[in-house]
Amino acid sequence: MRTLRVLPALVSVWVAACRSTTAPPPPVTLFVQNGSCTPAGCDTVYVAGVPNKQPNTPGGIWIFDLGTVTGRSACLLIPASRTFRIIAQPSGHETRIEWTTADTLFLGLTRIPMSRMDAMPTAPGFSPAAAAGWSIVYPTDSVPAPTASCQAG
Repeated sequence: MRTLRVLPALVSVWVAACRSTTAPPPPVTLFVQNGSCTPAGCDTVYVAGVPNKQPNTPGGIWIFDLGTVTGRSACLLIPASRTFRIIAQPSGHETRIEWTTADTLFLGLTRIPMSRMDAMPTAPGFSPAAAAGWSIVYPTDSVPAPTASCQAG
């Protein structure tokens, strides 16, 4: 009988040991409401992610495109992870900067497309993995709020 009581505990330990502790968290959704809409239409809102981990390069800050909002709202996907690679010349030495949704992300929301040189976060940083989804109204909100996941398309 004792063996039967110990067996479920051993199976639990074995299953936990097989899970990866280095795997990135899952992607997270971002529901963006376009506050610029009028009866005549909506301005396009460009949404970029600005990781808290930044390379020390002269080319501007590291951003990645999260998508555009052309109507009243859109559900965008914050990827689970991103890697920034720097290859030194002439040595060819590669440096990698890893970002995951467990790290801090800043949002850049503008009415014009952003480049690495002019992207400035418009909202305080947040850890996307802290919620299944996030919501923000541009240009009204200054901070994204945790919410249920939306359906990214």
